[in-house]
Amino acid sequence: MCKGTIYFLIFPIMNEICRFMKDVEVGLLLTFALEIINIKKMMINKDLYQFTQSLDFMKFTLHQYLLDCSEPMLIATGTTQQAETIIPEIKNILGDRLLSSILVSHMESDECGGIFRIHELWPEAVVVCSEMTGRELYGFGYTGKIKTVKGGEILKGTDYELEAIDYPSEVHLQNGCLFFERKRGILYSADLMLSFGMAAGKVIEKNWEQAVGEIGIERIPNEVFLHEMKKRLLAIHPRFVAVGHGYCLKV
Repeated sequence: MCKGTIYFLIFPIMNEICRFMKDVEVGLLLTFALEIINIKKMMINKDLYQFTQSLDFMKFTLHQYLLDCSEPMLIATGTTQQAETIIPEIKNILGDRLLSSILVSHMESDECGGIFRIHELWPEAVVVCSEMTGRELYGFGYTGKIKTVKGGEILKGTDYELEAIDYPSEVHLQNGCLFFERKRGILYSADLMLSFGMAAGKVIEKNWEQAVGEIGIERIPNEVFLHEMKKRLLAIHPRFVAVGHGYCLKV
């Protein structure tokens, strides 16, 4: 094999590795993959179960959620390893009922890396995500149903109203979405309100305007996009914020 062919094959792979390594959270997850996973499960708000894995030495937590409504929704799958740990807990909660949907905020391993494992067990569950995320899910081995949503779009069921909120996620500013369940007042904020601490099952009280005001440029590294994101958040009135990492908020 000539050097040019080797370069052609290796360069895209190395480019992807470098791109991901720029993301601090993915760096943490690479470390986390070497740890033994201890999961904590609890009902943290009305009809909302939280599953947590912790990086104790970093004081960093990773959460997934199950909204136990008439059409049960999994919010984030975690990595493949994390998904394996929460599957028995989901089965225990659902019993004979089926998982209806999987909400994916953005394309990242701790958000949807284990999605193919969830799909194997609940093949009829529909992934709800942005159009960009939907195009990339195949990279994590997902071949199931996808419902793409845009900001302001509302999905309704017998006991829920799920609103999508545009979210320029991560340092890449890819088009993702947050999810606001309006009947219960629950907002899933993904990485937008990330905090450190041993936060499994822990909730702090905070004024909503203060919480939004504390979102810094490191979360959305574009001043215009950050300002627009804050405007969208101040237009809603959540009572509870389910975060992707750290302490949940009662507002």
